[in-house]
Amino acid sequence: MASMSQAEIDRLILSIVNANWKKTAFVIARLSHDCEDKNIDITEEAIFERIVAMCGAGRLEAQGVLSNWRASEVRSPVTEFLNIDLDIRGHAPDVEAFLRSIESSVIVLSQSGEQASVELNKHCASLEETALALIELIGRLPPEARNIWERLECRQLNVGIRAGYEPHAAAFAMSTKTVGLVAALQFDIVFTVYSPRTG
Repeated sequence: MASMSQAEIDRLILSIVNANWKKTAFVIARLSHDCEDKNIDITEEAIFERIVAMCGAGRLEAQGVLSNWRASEVRSPVTEFLNIDLDIRGHAPDVEAFLRSIESSVIVLSQSGEQASVELNKHCASLEETALALIELIGRLPPEARNIWERLECRQLNVGIRAGYEPHAAAFAMSTKTVGLVAALQFDIVFTVYSPRTG
């Protein structure tokens, strides 16, 4: 019987998985069956070892306890919108006072003197929805907090995108109306794209 290199096993695994979650047991059984038909010598354990290695290298994503083949799932990493961080910079007392004014609506990701980064404490499904929620947050600031907002040196929407192997192309849209509201509040916009590699 013929044998396969790790790279060849990986290619076959990637030919089975896609952007949809598939049971680990299904992927292993399918590949094992295909190899048997082609008279290729490979064990299910060897296939599983390659799936674990590919997950560790970020070439696959997994959910559930991977060692439980029937209860876990794998897929190709997909390009997706993650969140928008609100990054601010200004005089330290202004930054501190501004954070207090919005503390009930955000999670503080980092704070260091003149700089801070926060995200909304509620989940929004899309770039547009998240941007509008942040615009609404700033729009309802009390006058004192709004004055601080105007004094900040940096008011930045940092859009997080996680890159993946699928789909071939992904678009994340913001309407003309939302762009206008972003500009009116003097936001800068930055896009941060994260590698699919997690290991």
